[in-house]
Parts: sequence; structure tokens; C-alpha cells
Amino acid sequence: MIDKNTSTVFLYIKRYIEPFKFKVALAIISVFLAANAVLSGGYSLLLLVNEGMQKHSFYETPLVWLSISILFLALASFGRSYYASWVAMRVSHTLRQNLFEKMLYLDVNFFENTNTSEVIKKLTYNLSILEQYIGKSASVLLRNILLFCGSATMMILSTPWLLMQTFLLVCAFIFPIILISRKIKKLAAHSV
Repeated sequence: MIDKNTSTVFLYIKRYIEPFKFKVALAIISVFLAANAVLSGGYSLLLLVNEGMQKHSFYETPLVWLSISILFLALASFGRSYYASWVAMRVSHTLRQNLFEKMLYLDVNFFENTNTSEVIKKLTYNLSILEQYIGKSASVLLRNILLFCGSATMMILSTPWLLMQTFLLVCAFIFPIILISRKIKKLAAHSV
């Protein structure tokens, strides 16, 4: 659940991302293309195993589609990484520039009462975390969500029973982990 501070940060950063709408759009398109390439690569592999082995056209259509999927995945992953990192660096640079400009106009008492190197160190650290989040984590999260939705759809269309078994196995592993972590959290809270 997103708390009020997180949503405030997102609203604040949004105005720094807006000048780079085109690059953000290219990054999002690259994420969609990379997820599509992974999903089509799996289907191409299915065709390669099923049809390529049955017919004598092993090197024809399935292998070509698999090669195209791999090439497409490489190009889309490069685009996702490049554009997301580019936007993250530009946003971080603009934000850093604005923050340091504000520091120039602060009152002298501020610099006498606070350790300036500590403030700059915290700003640099927070901006590097923000850059990492915008550049890598957000695009990977979007790609994984798309892969999950796409693979679940493919499993529903091909073998719903396999999807049911997978869902039950995931639940069988996830729920005990959640329960154990809550119990550990309570024990840690009581020990402090």
C-alpha cells in the first residue's frame, strides 16, 4: 500500500519527468516489446520442439521465429535499459541542480548550525537511490507484471489445469512464508 509520503514524492518527481515524455514513452514501448519477445520466444520454442521434430523442416519456420524473438528481445532490452537510465540520469541531474541552487540561497545561519557535508552526502545518496529506482526498478517491475499477465493468459488458453496447479503450488509456498515473517516480526517487536 502506498502511503502519503510516497505518493507525495511521486507527484513531486512527476514534474521533473514530464519534459522527457518522449523518452519515457520509448522506454515503456521497449518494456512492452521485451515482454512480448520473451512470450513469443517461449511459443517459438514450443513450435520448435513440437513441429520441428515432427516434420523434416527442423531449420525452417520455428527456428527462424525463435531467432527473431531472441534478436527482438536483445534490441528491446537494450532500449528499455538505455531509455530508462537516460531519463533517470536527466531527472537526477535536474533535481540535483535545483537542490544545489536552493542551497546557495539559504541563510548563513543554516550553514553555521548544520554540517554541510552531511547534507550534501544525504542528498547525493537519496538522489542515487531515486536514479536507481527510476532507471532500473520501475522498468523491471513493469516488465515482470507484463510477463506474469502474458504467461498466465497463455497458460489459461493452453492448459488451464497447469495454471491451477502452479497457482496452488505458489500459494503453498507463499502463505507459510507470510505467516512465518509476521510471527518473526511480532517476536522481534516484543524482544525490543
